[in-house]
Amino acid sequence: MLFLFYFLRIYIEILFLLIARMPIMYVFMMLYLLCSVTFIFLGVYTYFSDQKKPLNRSFLALCVILFFWAFCLAMMSATQDPAIATKFRVLSVFSWTFLYPILVCFVLILTEKQKYLKKPWPLVCIFLPAVVNFSLYYFDPVSVNDIVKIPLGWAFLNPTDKGLFWDHYFNVYFVTYVIEAFILLFKWQKETHLKRHKKQAKIIFTTILCTSLFGTTIDILLPLFSITLFPPLTVFFIMFVMIGVTYSMSKYGLMTITNEKILTDVFSIMKEGLFIIDHNGSIVGVNKGATAMLEYREQELLYQKSHQILGEFMQLSKDQLNYSQELVLKAKSGKAISVFASASTLFDNCEQRLGTVIIFQNLTALKNIQVQLEEAYENLEIKVEHRTNELVDANRKLGNEIQKRIEKEGQIQHIAYHDQLTNLPNRRYFRTRLQETLESAKISQSSFAVLFLDLDGFKFVNDSLGHLQGDVLLCKVAERLTTTLRSSDTLSRVGGDEFLLLLENMRSKNDISSVCEKILQSFNAPFILSQNSLYASTSIGIAVFPNDGDSSSTLIKHADIAMYHAKGSGKGKYAFFDEAMSKNLDRALQLSSDLHTALSDKQLEMYYQPQVDSINEQIIGVEALIRWNHPKYGLINPEFFIPLAEKNGLIVEIGKWALEQAIIDYQSWQSPTLHILAVNLSVNQLLDQSLPLTIKRLLDTYKLPAQYLELEITESILPYDIDQIIKMLHALKKHNIRIAIDDFGTDYSSLSYLKQLPIDRIKIAKSFIDGIGKSQQDESIISAIILLSQELNLDSIAEGVESQQQLDYLKKHHCPAIQGFYFYKPMKKAKLKDHLTQLSLHGKESISSDENLPALESLKIN
Repeated sequence: MLFLFYFLRIYIEILFLLIARMPIMYVFMMLYLLCSVTFIFLGVYTYFSDQKKPLNRSFLALCVILFFWAFCLAMMSATQDPAIATKFRVLSVFSWTFLYPILVCFVLILTEKQKYLKKPWPLVCIFLPAVVNFSLYYFDPVSVNDIVKIPLGWAFLNPTDKGLFWDHYFNVYFVTYVIEAFILLFKWQKETHLKRHKKQAKIIFTTILCTSLFGTTIDILLPLFSITLFPPLTVFFIMFVMIGVTYSMSKYGLMTITNEKILTDVFSIMKEGLFIIDHNGSIVGVNKGATAMLEYREQELLYQKSHQILGEFMQLSKDQLNYSQELVLKAKSGKAISVFASASTLFDNCEQRLGTVIIFQNLTALKNIQVQLEEAYENLEIKVEHRTNELVDANRKLGNEIQKRIEKEGQIQHIAYHDQLTNLPNRRYFRTRLQETLESAKISQSSFAVLFLDLDGFKFVNDSLGHLQGDVLLCKVAERLTTTLRSSDTLSRVGGDEFLLLLENMRSKNDISSVCEKILQSFNAPFILSQNSLYASTSIGIAVFPNDGDSSSTLIKHADIAMYHAKGSGKGKYAFFDEAMSKNLDRALQLSSDLHTALSDKQLEMYYQPQVDSINEQIIGVEALIRWNHPKYGLINPEFFIPLAEKNGLIVEIGKWALEQAIIDYQSWQSPTLHILAVNLSVNQLLDQSLPLTIKRLLDTYKLPAQYLELEITESILPYDIDQIIKMLHALKKHNIRIAIDDFGTDYSSLSYLKQLPIDRIKIAKSFIDGIGKSQQDESIISAIILLSQELNLDSIAEGVESQQQLDYLKKHHCPAIQGFYFYKPMKKAKLKDHLTQLSLHGKESISSDENLPALESLKIN
């Protein structure tokens, strides 16, 4: 949700920057776009606040239809052609005809009258006028004579050719629905006794009233008298209505008592019965103890009036905040059950009664014991010893019941503040402990540290070994950390593979570093999972009070940022927070946002690095490499922005563009020796089911033989979904496309992959090539890979060749192809074309591109 707010802020800033520089005729287009983005943002934000609430869903429907209306108006403002403007006017009919029925449905749900929406006839009555209105304006649309071009855009005149009734049908329809919404809100405000409802009704009533007055005046009354001063403005005013509704729902409307907010798994283990009663006296929550005791199913009890089950007890408890009484309940079978009931009142943030929690305990067993005692006392003179034993037994049973109740309360307390998997303190406990430490440290002016720990590669453990083994690993990690740390340290699991650690009384950073080193060393020993030995590591981020924050949320946030920095530095490390990390994160978010316009603004460029035959040193192919020519940072290497594109979902679109651009450029070179065009694929593209058809269409469109195209994949993508990836690669091979494994031997290498995957070529990783002349082990791996490829009838190519010594070694071991700075650096298509032309005229000539990339280390995203 924080990302949505950030994106909206960036979008609004860009819009106002553009508005300040554009002609007046396009200002309304940008304002309409601002409205459309605002509507969809408000809808998504409110929907994800509580996805199960009908009110939030209906509000999302309102926002979607307003988004479409504002978008159509923006497209109208962007054109000078009245015919095109008229078409968008017709497309927008769906929005402003069905807006008002949906508004009425929303108000019905808001005012707790949704029962009318569960019957067919009220829905027909609400939506039928909208269908008539839609048919009137869509199938008999306005003509170009009904719109007028003004300096600010397009204005509309009321139609006068459909007859008096039909010309004014929409005006009557619009006013009727708005008045109906006013009446519902006004009655709700008068009838409800809850302050938060009154405040909601007042805010929404006021915003709708103001919008209706302004919108009716400008968009209906003025065009009625052929006065065209402005384009349609109602959608602007409606934006303030939606903001007001969102504010009132966020502040007042999310306090409704629900089963999800109060009942937890803790209540399911209670033998006592539990009812949750809302402010209307309806049962909105029950536990298994209540259903078992009363012999009802949960559905039979939910939404029943509480007095039907509890009788006069509810009336007596209304006047008291806490009330207890012994009473008799009737089970579904008619059996009478003696219970002891306790009622506690719940309040909302407006100090209004929200509902009541009632817990009742079955006293039947105790009543039976009392009967037995009475019988024993009647025979006291005859069976004194027998009665005494019965009394002792009764006291023991009562004591056991009390002890069980105490134990249950302890269990509830423990579950509320501990993680059920690892039994460590949970996030709630940690925040409480951190706040106490924070307040104490401010008084004593002492220092402490918050550590954020995240396991490295935990997702791979879950994917490869299964979630059960992943849970076992988390428990083992919790045990090892607990034995490593001091008893005064507070360790908690806050979710997934993330842990928070509070270190009190830390005198210096050296003390904190010693603890971190100790934690990292504890991970050197393997973890035993069933019969498997697994090595794991963790990355640690550190925030120190008071230098890195003076609130619990700030310290945790900064420790989290530092953890990601440590993970990006190689994992299995720790890092202290500093302000530069926060700035890097902001810059990364800025780059992620800028990527959305990189394609449309033509900031992406293609570079090409030739691949050379190791025997005759002729260019036999090229590898396509994408670069981002950022207007502020210059050329950005893909290792920085490709992970961003994968995170924000743009990688598939960018990959399609790069593939098409590479094919177009390849066709322009027309070199007789050039017969390989290598293009990299990401895992997101490989999981896209439309990839084979997309590539086939491009090959057919640009007349490129399929065997010239080589798609490169890295070993790091193989663990994601190996079955799906194998299936996709075989689908590509059916079109005669070549497949290559890049950086072979550096990640998840397995001979079984070479057996399963339809591979044509192996690319030997640069990390091995760098070891030629330095590492006997690297040289042995290179020769083994070349021999392996020959035995499997696969091509091989060495990448990253930068010296004559490396070239001589690869020639000696019969590596067929070379790629690297020794021959060529990546270059633009025009420069490569000129070089190919020179080669065809004058023979072999080495060339290096002078277009170097900036390091941009501060922009690296982990």
